[in-house]
Amino acid sequence: MKQVVPHDHRDATDAPVTRSVRTRILSSMRMETVRQARQIIAYVWTHPANQGQRIRSILRAIAFQVRGRLGKRTLAVIGERGRMWAELHYTASSNVVYANPPNWNEMQAWRRILKTGDLFVDIGSNVGSYAIWTADLGAEVIAIEPDQNAALRLRENVALND
Repeated sequence: MKQVVPHDHRDATDAPVTRSVRTRILSSMRMETVRQARQIIAYVWTHPANQGQRIRSILRAIAFQVRGRLGKRTLAVIGERGRMWAELHYTASSNVVYANPPNWNEMQAWRRILKTGDLFVDIGSNVGSYAIWTADLGAEVIAIEPDQNAALRLRENVALND
């Protein structure tokens, strides 16, 4: 029986190139992480909802990032009494941790316009931040989300507020 010996097609000259490429990729990833961190800090620092509590908001964002990287969700407050699960890679829920309310202009308009018992239809509800915010204001809400993963999170978040 003939013995098969695996052959690595690289020769000695390939190794430094491979290390160099790997180093460049890791450096690029680090730079992207720093860029993203700066964006988050800028978002939190400049958001109107965080006025007067910027340091506290930055610390909350850092704690959220750490918990998220450990695979844990964060229970976030939206509105006065609303609650929802925030997950690191779901922007709609991450933004709730970074600022309450996250979408300042829209949500402040809804606060002025909606009255207790008004109907708010949230089409493309995602994880439910608008739905939970408007329900907290006293509106009756119909939330529609076609994506299965987002709809699962929407149902979990609605259940937190029943």
